[in-house]
Amino acid sequence: MKRSEVRNFINSGVAAITPQLEFGSGMLTDFNSERSNIYPKVWLESLEVDTVVPSSAPVDTWPIKLYIAWKDQMDSKPEQYEDLVDKADFIAQKLIYQYRNVVTGYKLVEILADKREPWIKKNADCLTGVVLSFDLKATDATDVCVDD
Repeated sequence: MKRSEVRNFINSGVAAITPQLEFGSGMLTDFNSERSNIYPKVWLESLEVDTVVPSSAPVDTWPIKLYIAWKDQMDSKPEQYEDLVDKADFIAQKLIYQYRNVVTGYKLVEILADKREPWIKKNADCLTGVVLSFDLKATDATDVCVDD
């Protein structure tokens, strides 16, 4: 899979759930420095990939890190920011369910080890939410003999 294909796969999951969410991707510093974000928002941190070359086709493992963010206030109380964490966690659950449904039945793609971690009052916009992380494992079918 190409990075753009992974981003499109992640974005398609975001587009398939409700509520409608803004989606973006790139370095976390880009997300933090953008002043025109609309919340709630899902941000895909820049992709890296680990490749293993067994005796057959190479296998890529993409560690996916999605920030699901709601706008918070610096003076919010625990019951307020915990409510935002709960909302973000529910979205994370919907997303991982959506992604698992898409890859079910495909022998070449797997989702492994999902984790949901809260984050409270972070970044320049004072955001609260959940970081959804999981590994997307896929056989690399890239034909390196063809110019792209």
